[in-house]
Amino acid sequence: MKRKKWRKRKMAVNNSLSSVQQGTLAAPQVGNAVTQSMVAKEQARIQGQVFMAKQFPRDMTMVMNRIEASCERPSLAEISEYEYPRGGQKITGASIRLLEVVAQCYGNISYSWKELIRDMDNHKSTVLAYAWDLETNLYSELEFDVPHYRSARGSRTLLTDDRDIYELVANQAARRVRRCLENVVPRDIVDEARTMCNETINTKVDWKKRIDKQIAFFEETYGVKCKQIEEYFGMSRNAFTKNTFLALTKIYNSVKDGMSKVEDYFPKEVSSGKVSNTLVEEKRNIEAQNEPQQDLL
Repeated sequence: MKRKKWRKRKMAVNNSLSSVQQGTLAAPQVGNAVTQSMVAKEQARIQGQVFMAKQFPRDMTMVMNRIEASCERPSLAEISEYEYPRGGQKITGASIRLLEVVAQCYGNISYSWKELIRDMDNHKSTVLAYAWDLETNLYSELEFDVPHYRSARGSRTLLTDDRDIYELVANQAARRVRRCLENVVPRDIVDEARTMCNETINTKVDWKKRIDKQIAFFEETYGVKCKQIEEYFGMSRNAFTKNTFLALTKIYNSVKDGMSKVEDYFPKEVSSGKVSNTLVEEKRNIEAQNEPQQDLL
């Protein structure tokens, strides 16, 4: 019965959103008075957002000025990109936090996520993530299921506590919201923000101190030893450069945002021999990719 009520609410909210996007407001086709009230409030909220967006359209000059000012903050610049391995290649992109800041600066964008159904019998939640440009009416959404299990070190643990389930759902939802924002915010603006953040790292971040904190974070949180990090980059700790810091920062962000697992980079077992040729070659590729920054070391 609870599942049916949630589905009715979901259908009502989706219908109200669709009607507002099309410029009409149909009467709610639901019988429950509480649901009707919820739909009416949702319609009024959406109408208000659309009205304000039309009254105060974004000024692109001000948008870029706000993005530039935000990207000059070292705290944002350090968490602006992620990187994880897939199929022998490295996937990089703007982090969740950077996209949220860009969306805030861009203005007139509504984005969030909602847990539509929490099915305790089947141990999963159905979640909706979305992003909506209120000026252009460009809308992107993703509906997905989140199993109530936490995987760690090869084992799966069933979650029953509400707080644990919420944190798991929120983590998975944030990644889908990021994807929706990527579909709504123009790609060139996001790329420009990433470039600004890289410039901030090159000029304002004390990478020698920050890399020590990153190494300590991996050891304290995931049990990754400095020797494993040395093996990954193919050099000793004393030989780490700013390019090493930039690469480790992307790994750090990727793991923290849940885009990848720490085992993707640092195997549990550390070999006793010398660094493999593959790791040495990977280190050379990292240095080559950041060649223009060598004069800043």
